Amino acid sequence: MELGATVCLPRNPACGDCPLSGRCIARKEGRIDRLPVKAGKTKVRDRYFHYLIIRSGGRIWLHQRTEKDIWRDLYQPPLVETTSAATKAQVARRATDLLGYQPILEALAGPVRHVLSHQVIHARFWTVLGRS
Repeated sequence: MELGATVCLPRNPACGDCPLSGRCIARKEGRIDRLPVKAGKTKVRDRYFHYLIIRSGGRIWLHQRTEKDIWRDLYQPPLVETTSAATKAQVARRATDLLGYQPILEALAGPVRHVLSHQVIHARFWTVLGRS
């Protein structure tokens, strides 16, 4: 049950509807106007993911993530991450570093926006056609 979102509201708390009102410290101490303390907002950051869809022999290349984040050990297409929205040429330059050759890219899908509590993912998918 989400008491903080439905009952213990900052304005007009619904103490009469609370199943824990008999054990509530804020009510017992007359501090319902000050409790619960709302935590500060989490800073949301933007991340720009450019997935490279590379097909070879009827298969799609995947690689396993090694970064220490929530997606560690999951598989994904090769990824170019940028700090801001990037042009096709910028992605191609970064992909060259990643792949070891200069790829020919074709936009496949995106940008797709995925909102998480602490970050917004802006994902684009690029088909790698070969080398230029």
